[in-house]
Amino acid sequence: MRHRIHVLTLTAAIVAMTITVTCQRPAPEFAVAKPGYQYSFPRDHAAHPAFQTEWWYYTGHLADASGNAYGFQLTLFRHALKPLDERESPDDGSQGQVLFGHAAVTDESKGTFRYREVISRGSSVDNAGARSDIYRTWIDEWVVEGLGRFHHIQAIADSLSINLVFEPRKPPVVHGVNGVSRKGEGASNASHYYSITRAAVEGVIMDEQGPTEVTGEAWLDREWSTSVLSPGQVGWDWFSVQLETGEELMLYRMRRSDGTQDPHSSGSWVNTGGASAHLDPAQFTITSTRTWKSPSSGAVYPAEWTIEVPSQRLSLRLRPTVADQELRTEESSRITYWEGSVRVDGTQRDQRVRGRGYVELTGYAAPLQMSTSR
Repeated sequence: MRHRIHVLTLTAAIVAMTITVTCQRPAPEFAVAKPGYQYSFPRDHAAHPAFQTEWWYYTGHLADASGNAYGFQLTLFRHALKPLDERESPDDGSQGQVLFGHAAVTDESKGTFRYREVISRGSSVDNAGARSDIYRTWIDEWVVEGLGRFHHIQAIADSLSINLVFEPRKPPVVHGVNGVSRKGEGASNASHYYSITRAAVEGVIMDEQGPTEVTGEAWLDREWSTSVLSPGQVGWDWFSVQLETGEELMLYRMRRSDGTQDPHSSGSWVNTGGASAHLDPAQFTITSTRTWKSPSSGAVYPAEWTIEVPSQRLSLRLRPTVADQELRTEESSRITYWEGSVRVDGTQRDQRVRGRGYVELTGYAAPLQMSTSR
């Protein structure tokens, strides 16, 4: 799909499962995403401890008073190492869980990309946790939380900090069909998944040069599951697009080992009023038109895309604002992936259209497959 590093004695398989959730079978003791789930807000902004894994994923585009442009990502993840004992409270210090975060800022004007990561074992000393009764997930000074109709998102680290207030402009959009977003052939290969596809943000980002006041627009992705990748799947490509028309597009392409698109890929189209339409794989195409090779990991990623959505008479070209937006998270998830801001232009109903977006690319440095060990 990230400041102070808490050193934990965890195996690589446990930590890597936190972001990929790609063991070969689901842990039967945890809840699984099932059709018919009734979403409720703000309840579902909070944690879902019956499920093994979930994340709060904020991305967006900012500008300072001089017009300099920035992209940002701030994500917190929760991964349970064991199901809750029936005698345990869901908010009992978040024990038995690993929490970690990734934060990144793309300075589009300077062409630079910086990221940080953090990890902690939830404990009773209140240094980290994920509340299920209210929206608050935190690792020390990394926080995502609800403040009435606003969200506060913060990641404070040495030489890279993000501190923003997020104000939704549209209601949450539920992805998938009948409350579940399918990712694979098995019934349990699914998640509960929604997004807030447009929000106003303002606050401060900081680097070695000091603080910068910024404003802009952002996107929230929320997902929770006890899910797995199907055999033959190696990763995914995820796209979020905010058009200047006030419409949005989300697509994800589950990728198979032979490079083809898995039939359980999916998406959503959101109109100006916030109503959404589900898109199945027959209703869109994603074509990679250029590649970029990381000088750090050696991974070769797609680096430019054409997206077609015939039902909207939509044809878009997406291009990264900075080529190198790769995260190598050796201190937390131990997964290398590309996540970055993109420029968007194209046509819609024969009219020129522009926008901005974010793209996440996983499974290019190494397939997302690992041991079932917990």
